[in-house]
Amino acid sequence: MAVIGGNARASRRLAIEDANVVGRSVPGTFAFGLLPSMLSLAAAWAGTLRARRIIVGVSENYGTTTTPICKIYPDRRREFVQAFNLMLLYARPADRDLVVEAPLLDLTRAEVVKLGQKLKVPFDRTWTCYSSNHAPCHRCIACVNREAGFLQAGVPDPLVMETAKV
Repeated sequence: MAVIGGNARASRRLAIEDANVVGRSVPGTFAFGLLPSMLSLAAAWAGTLRARRIIVGVSENYGTTTTPICKIYPDRRREFVQAFNLMLLYARPADRDLVVEAPLLDLTRAEVVKLGQKLKVPFDRTWTCYSSNHAPCHRCIACVNREAGFLQAGVPDPLVMETAKV
């Protein structure tokens, strides 16, 4: 992605907007075709493994105080997952099954956090920040959505707790 450029996640020369302005236009963090490309690579790999499912962790993220993710990133919508599965139907041999499933699609960030807590997800080893590789910036849409999810779930975010110690 760094070679292709065109978005703020791949190029540090482009600004990553603060969450309070995201949603008014296409954000600099939107990478056109990124998710379909990654799912296509996953499908190629799944085909060699004879896997029948690809699980993707996208969420439309309705029920949030910020702009829903599916309004900012159109490939996080139910319609995209359905369209990708239709493409897979035509792209695979007739005797092979392969489908993309998005089990978190209807969940809010708070519900994802609660589910993760129930499943003992090591949240201290998960990452969302678009701006930094070292500590959450607390300003980009990814950080704001993550922090809102933990706050709404009533669960302390270990990344925020770690930043507070510094």
